[in-house]
Amino acid sequence: MQQYYEFSWEGIGDKRLPFSEETWLKYVGAYRNLSDPTELGEADDPEELGDVKLVDTQVVTFDEIIRLIGKVAGGTGSQMDDNQENLRLINEAIMKLRSYGDKDNADLLQRFMNEIVDHDLLEAKLTIEENYRAFVAEVALGQLEVYAIKWGVQLSDLERVYRNYEIGSDHIDYIGDLKANSQMEESEWDNLPDNDGKPAFLKKIQFKTVLQDDVTKWLYQTKTVYGELN
Repeated sequence: MQQYYEFSWEGIGDKRLPFSEETWLKYVGAYRNLSDPTELGEADDPEELGDVKLVDTQVVTFDEIIRLIGKVAGGTGSQMDDNQENLRLINEAIMKLRSYGDKDNADLLQRFMNEIVDHDLLEAKLTIEENYRAFVAEVALGQLEVYAIKWGVQLSDLERVYRNYEIGSDHIDYIGDLKANSQMEESEWDNLPDNDGKPAFLKKIQFKTVLQDDVTKWLYQTKTVYGELN
């Protein structure tokens, strides 16, 4: 019997819906994947992937995916058939995460499979989840390096800002140091056509303002995806 609090996707008579709950969640997921996360409201805890639940279908959870990865990583040649089935389930779960709007975590899990698990690069002394968290932190550090080069800021300053930033906060600790130590001439912004012919003093003033605005948005987006560094 259906629970009283479950919405009936079948409808009644002429009220029958032209799509299923799964189809609806895919539409919602597509919207989330295409939307700017800064416009979707307060972010979820980046340390938790959360659940995607459908009535009468399996819940897709981070713990379940990690459990399946552990079975694949710990498998032997005699368990080849089981491993193939687990790989199928992992890929299916990752596809569901992506379909239902969790594209960032789905992409990270897929990269973890391709770059770490498939190449037997798991640290034996760590759990599968700890291996995954370490991998995500490494990817995040790579993103920090790219951003530091793009804006001509010191990587150490950017990392300190990132570590101390709280998602959704209007206050950014150490942003003053980041701006003070930045090198406008080394940034991509300095080479934009719109900046040609501008007086140097005006460019420097504008650069500091644009840098702070961009860092604010970038911090929110990046830490929402990658969470804390190890």
